[in-house]
Amino acid sequence: MAGVFLLGLLNSHATESPKCDNAFEQRDALKEEAQTASNDTTLKTLILRIISLTITATETYLNNCTDSKIPLSEQTSAINKLDEMAKVTCYSDSTSAIQLINVNNDAISELLLHAKVLEGEDDPSGTCYAGVTILFFLNSETGKWAGSPIWPIDMFKKKPEEMQVKDLINTQYHPKIYMIDLQDKHGKTYMAIENYAQGGDSSTNSLSVVRIDGRHFHSILNLTLNDWCGQSNRWILEKNGIITVPEAKATERCGKRKRAVYNLEHL
Repeated sequence: MAGVFLLGLLNSHATESPKCDNAFEQRDALKEEAQTASNDTTLKTLILRIISLTITATETYLNNCTDSKIPLSEQTSAINKLDEMAKVTCYSDSTSAIQLINVNNDAISELLLHAKVLEGEDDPSGTCYAGVTILFFLNSETGKWAGSPIWPIDMFKKKPEEMQVKDLINTQYHPKIYMIDLQDKHGKTYMAIENYAQGGDSSTNSLSVVRIDGRHFHSILNLTLNDWCGQSNRWILEKNGIITVPEAKATERCGKRKRAVYNLEHL
């Protein structure tokens, strides 16, 4: 569904079905182990396993603790409980983990889970340095929910054995995700994933666009713009699925940047 990453990830799902009130128990125990990982190889293995357990726990909860015949938006109590168990708390701010989003322009909203993977060792309650966002679809024929990671975006492009810890760690644990006002003649829709990272002397804005076809999706555009040069790190999302990166004048640090135009339907 979402690339080669899932080939290894989905096969590692736990077979047990935790109860609704402790669905994330196994995941949380593994997070504590990952905090003291002795090397990057071990840490990467643990992060991938945490992601796998997060998917399993959420699928278990959705399939056993919600009613597939009723929209999630009308199951406030169940969704609030899931949100509380998976809540993201970083930088002295507690942020909702749940986002309902309609990706196919149909009657069923999908569920996005923004999950914290690791906290800073010196400040477990305040600093997050790894996170994952997972998109869950409801199969209308079986009445079952299934999830796949959509961020970090490297999960679309690499096999688990090809990934490094740096591919899984990012200071932005909760990217901004929204649907683009575009549906092509084949019924495919487009999702935007924005990520912001503040460095020591510059900031970086990243944009990834995901094309969605039913329950299948893949990344079609990845932009990374940094303002270290003294040039804007912004893009313009225009009508009809056109994304423009404006030209920029030369600076003391960098040469002139040409205008770039991306037509999503042609990517």
